[in-house]
Amino acid sequence: MLCLLAVLPVAAQVTDTYTYGNRPIDKLPKSHYARPEAERGWDEPEPAGEQGLALHPKDLFRIGESGIERLCVVEAWGPQSKGEGAGYSLSLVERPQNVLWRIWPRWIGPNQRMRPYWLPIGSAERQPLILLGPGGSGGTMGVAAADTDLRTGAPWALIEPVATRPIHETDAGYALLPDPELVAVRGETLSLMVAVRPGHPGRDDPEVVVLLQPPNEAPRALCREPVRGRRQLNLASANWRWAQADLIVRVVAGRATLAERRLTVHLLGAAPQVTFGAREADLAYALPVKDGDTERSWYELWGTSHKRDVVVSFPGSDARFVFWRGTSYVGCWAFPEAWLCYEWLEAEPYFYGAVDCVEPIMDKDCRYSKAEIVGTTPARAVVKWSYALTDFETKIIRDEHAEETFTFYPDGIGTRFLRGFYTSGWHETQEFIVINRPGRWPSQALDPQAITFVSPTGERQAPVWPKPGFSLSGWPQVISIIRLGNGPYPFMVTADAPSQVKVWADPYVDKPDLFNSYPHWPVTRGMLTSWLTDPADFARPTHSNLANLVSDPIREEFGDMTQSAPSRIGESGDMTQSAPSRIGIVSPDSPEHDFLWLIGVCTSDQQALDAARCWLKPGRIEPGEGVASAEYSQIERAYLIRPTEGARTLRLALVPEDGTPIVNPAFIIEGWQGAAEASVEGSKRVVTGQEEQGLVVWAEGRFPQQTEVVLR
Repeated sequence: MLCLLAVLPVAAQVTDTYTYGNRPIDKLPKSHYARPEAERGWDEPEPAGEQGLALHPKDLFRIGESGIERLCVVEAWGPQSKGEGAGYSLSLVERPQNVLWRIWPRWIGPNQRMRPYWLPIGSAERQPLILLGPGGSGGTMGVAAADTDLRTGAPWALIEPVATRPIHETDAGYALLPDPELVAVRGETLSLMVAVRPGHPGRDDPEVVVLLQPPNEAPRALCREPVRGRRQLNLASANWRWAQADLIVRVVAGRATLAERRLTVHLLGAAPQVTFGAREADLAYALPVKDGDTERSWYELWGTSHKRDVVVSFPGSDARFVFWRGTSYVGCWAFPEAWLCYEWLEAEPYFYGAVDCVEPIMDKDCRYSKAEIVGTTPARAVVKWSYALTDFETKIIRDEHAEETFTFYPDGIGTRFLRGFYTSGWHETQEFIVINRPGRWPSQALDPQAITFVSPTGERQAPVWPKPGFSLSGWPQVISIIRLGNGPYPFMVTADAPSQVKVWADPYVDKPDLFNSYPHWPVTRGMLTSWLTDPADFARPTHSNLANLVSDPIREEFGDMTQSAPSRIGESGDMTQSAPSRIGIVSPDSPEHDFLWLIGVCTSDQQALDAARCWLKPGRIEPGEGVASAEYSQIERAYLIRPTEGARTLRLALVPEDGTPIVNPAFIIEGWQGAAEASVEGSKRVVTGQEEQGLVVWAEGRFPQQTEVVLR
């Protein structure tokens, strides 16, 4: 355990003007922190002349640059000196005066600061964490320390696979592979990272032993190597003839076994050929599915089903967008570290005869949830997901349902267009939800600064969990970038300023991880909505929610009355209804509510900012030869071009607005059939695809000035 010499007051629960409880009748506890830390109040005043310091360990370890590291939450009083703590350092010291780790935090005002750090585990019995002021070592400017014993409960050794050239699980036919399973190509090198903590109980120097366990055969030795501190092992797989085998990896010191791990390797004969577009797939799940008090195999649940999954692939990227039966076809970004979704249409729980929540994830058998490919070409892919709002007993509540259309281009950026059919009451349409792989915790995939918020004008906020203070008040739109894994990062752009903002984060030091988690979805069946409190539940898939950016509809229709925002729908004049019909959504006889977001993946904040700016300010088209009219559709993230009758050559000029460069534009040439040659001045490449409504043209490039586009 950690010995806390100074413990800080507990923060008061704050409800502020920047956020609203999104479920006033929800029975689950929720937090309401969405406010700058400098504006918070606390239960007790700061002790005069002291800087408090305390640690809250999390039962999570990893291999870092310095060896085995443990996740901890650091609490401290911010210094009162002018400059908000300039010159203060936080150091973990191993006697005699060996600094293992040091940072220079930015303490914010007089308030308590709470931030997670990965601290190395040294060999000393006790390691002081020391806050030093500008006065130097042992200075008089408020030195406070909490002696810690990070050794208690820490593993003596860790074993982790290292991705060399990873094969995406969906390309190999799997979904949500457990943490100890990986996909590789036969003949390529597999790498393992091994770390040993100093002071181990064995009498001899530690060694790592690797055995290969083929199916139905005896294990065979692969290697035996000494290891001190941390070491990477490279294993050749050229002679492994099996489609699946286990690696048994042990770290031993004489007769003592310090660590052992079994890793399942799925071997492919060749790397899958990945092309852009949507495809049907049959993605298997490797573990038994928890179904109430029993377990059932994936084949038992789906082996005779005609239902298939849909995968949108992006060559050269670790990202796939997946509609999988195990998630009730909720559209998710699938990354090596974890998955992420933007949520769905959700209604009031426990109302109108409902049991538990009312949302599509309650439809475990996909009775009403369905994903279908509307169209896929080299230029873009369109997938429609339709679903009913059901409760825990799979009852459709008030006949409410929704259809969502996802449109993607080869750059991994597109749109999410939601049309909900409902009458009244509270409804939610957006939430950042991370899906954790079996055997992994959210902190293993998410950065503590889990979301970076950027405004179109360049304002930036990067709140830190477990107490993320922020405010988006006054922002015209919000660009949210999720720091998941090593990139690419998923992002989302709102069409307008969010009407409500909610962050899911209490001072969460009493829970297993920095982020809250739930064990009832995905894959798991027969479990009511509940918090995760038992770390053992991470052996199955779980999900963690980060924040909601609730938006008003871009269009609502109640009987004969329609309220819309033509510029957001992307049409002009009297054509506000035409854009939804282009993507195949048919309106039944019930009130309609339309919502829209730009979504995608990015490798930098600037890439997301560029995509957002030209989606919000797409410039204009100056028609030339053969062009009857042109306008921009935010729903399709494309310029809609209507040729003059009989035209076989089109010329137009793409004109940016207010100095906003246009990045990777798309054009839909309505009614155009047959082959075409397209050129976009200054582009890196141009791709075309024939759809039922016409020709889709996508150009890769950045166009800060007027650009000529020609189609023949």
